[in-house]
Amino acid sequence: MFDSKASRWNIVQASPYGRDPLKDLAAACRKYGIKLGFYYSQAQDWNNGGSASGGKWDAAQERDMDDYIDKVAVPQVKEICTNYGEFPAVLWWDTPTGMNEERARKLYDALHALRPNIIANNRLGGGFRGDTETPEQVIPPQGYPGRDWETCMTMNDTWGYKKDDNNWKSTETLIRNLCDIASKGGNYLLNVGPTSEGLIPQPSLDRLAEIGEWMKVNGEAIYGTGPTPFGAEAGKFSETEKDRTGKPRFIASWEWRATTRPGKIYLEIFKWPANGQFELPGLQSEVKKAYLLADRKALKVRKTATGITFALPERAPDAVASVVCLEIAGAAARVAPAVNSPAR
Repeated sequence: MFDSKASRWNIVQASPYGRDPLKDLAAACRKYGIKLGFYYSQAQDWNNGGSASGGKWDAAQERDMDDYIDKVAVPQVKEICTNYGEFPAVLWWDTPTGMNEERARKLYDALHALRPNIIANNRLGGGFRGDTETPEQVIPPQGYPGRDWETCMTMNDTWGYKKDDNNWKSTETLIRNLCDIASKGGNYLLNVGPTSEGLIPQPSLDRLAEIGEWMKVNGEAIYGTGPTPFGAEAGKFSETEKDRTGKPRFIASWEWRATTRPGKIYLEIFKWPANGQFELPGLQSEVKKAYLLADRKALKVRKTATGITFALPERAPDAVASVVCLEIAGAAARVAPAVNSPAR
C-alpha cells in the first residue's frame, strides 16, 4: 500500500490506482495536526517468497526467509521511515511467524537508526518487547502495570470488511469497554473495516457517532487520565473456575469503573443505585466537591467509617455510563490497601 522499490507488488506499480496513499494520508494528517502511524507485517507477506505466508501455493514463493528479510522487509522499513516527512510516529509490527532474534534485530536496528524516538509495539518477535503491549479482542483483568498497552478490537468479528458479518458490538458495550480499558491505564484501538470503495460501514459510523456524543459530555474522564486507585470494582478471580490456560478465571463486574487526574477521581457508573446512594469504600482522601459531568451540579457527600457515600439523582443522566467527578485534597487519591486490586 505504498510506493516500494524493494518489491514490484505495490499499489503504485501493480494497480490502476498508481498513487501512494501514504503520501496522501501524511499530507492530510500534517494539515490537521494528527499523528500518523503505520502498520507493517514484517514476516507474513502473501506475495513475496521467503516470508511466512501461511501456506505456499506457487513455486515463486519458495525463497530463503533471511533473503526475504534482507531484500524486502528491511528495505521497506527504511522506505516507510524516510519517505513521509515526520511520519510515522508509530510503527505497529504484526504476525512475527518465523522471526528469530537475528531477523528481528535487523528490522529493529533499521527502524531505530532512522526513528530513534518512534513508538513500536511488542509484535516484532525475536524477544523484542517494544514499547506497548497489544492484547487482541480481550481486555486484561488488571491491565499491564508499569507498561503502556492497548486493547486492539473489532466492532464486529472481522478486521477487514465482510458483508455478512453483522455481529456488531452495541454502543453500550463499546463505551463500557472504553471505560474499563481507561480504568486499567490502557488505550482502546478500535478497528473499522472499510469497503472496497473506501467507505466505512454504516453500523460503524452509527456507533462512532454515538460514542462521540457520549465523549462530548464525559471525555474529561477518559482523555489523558490515569488508572483507578481502587481495583476491586473490575471484578475478581474465581476460586473454582479455570480459563483456557488453566489459570483462575476472571469474573468481571460491570457496576462501575474509575479513572484519575491529579486532584480528581472520575467514577463511570454503569449500574445506577436504586436507593440514590453510591457507596465508595476505601477512599481516605478528603472530597472537596462532587458533581456529575452531565450537569456539574454539586452532590452531597458524607464520610463513613469505610469510605464515602454521595447522593445521586433518581435517574441516571446517561443510560450507558454516567460520570461523577470527585475533586479531592492532594494530587493522588489515598485509598485503603484492602481494595487496591482484584482478589486472586
